[in-house]
Amino acid sequence: MPRPSRLQALTLLLALLLPAQLATVDEVPGIPGLGLASPDMGNRSASCLEATECQEGVILPIWLPQNPSVGDKVARAIVYFVALIYMFLGMSIIADRFMASIEVITSQEKEINIKKPNGETTTTTIRIWNETVSNLTLMALGSSAPEILLSIIEIVGHGFEAGDMGPSTIVGSAAFNMFVIIAVCVHVVPDGETRRIKHLRVFFVTAAWSIFAYIWLYLILAWFSPGEV
Repeated sequence: MPRPSRLQALTLLLALLLPAQLATVDEVPGIPGLGLASPDMGNRSASCLEATECQEGVILPIWLPQNPSVGDKVARAIVYFVALIYMFLGMSIIADRFMASIEVITSQEKEINIKKPNGETTTTTIRIWNETVSNLTLMALGSSAPEILLSIIEIVGHGFEAGDMGPSTIVGSAAFNMFVIIAVCVHVVPDGETRRIKHLRVFFVTAAWSIFAYIWLYLILAWFSPGEV
């Protein structure tokens, strides 16, 4: 008997796992309409209190109607995936246009007359926007526009009630910018060369306020008012 090839084995594995992923899970007793299965099949009541109720989507109704067919699940998965890619592309285009507009604004210049000590007057060109101010305000706003828009969409879609995606997106993006991007910038410096921070005072102020914001957020969520915010 010939041995099955890797492709045949992979196809067989997908055929076994895909129906299990698309199958409708049993409802939890005592919580009507909650499509969650207990990990402990012998004692379902043990995990009822730990179950998370499925909520409606902000734009697309993911969970309704209950117990959809396999074909309905596959069709919804395709539609949701295409809609997600479409929204990501739209968000990317908007963010790129926004950043280009900010660069045009911050690159504006003007001519001023400077009088030298000998009485001679000369004309020079300077930027209207201060480099540090523009980087800390407009550039930061432009680079953080996607997560800000996601938070606004979630708040409006949930009736101006706090959700899980908005705060997690903002905190995660800030942590990524603070740790990963700085680490990559340090790593890509060629061997034998050095880079120095031009404005140390701005760097220290930004770092100090960032650390203070993280500590303050942790104290509020875990110490002063746990489970309330």
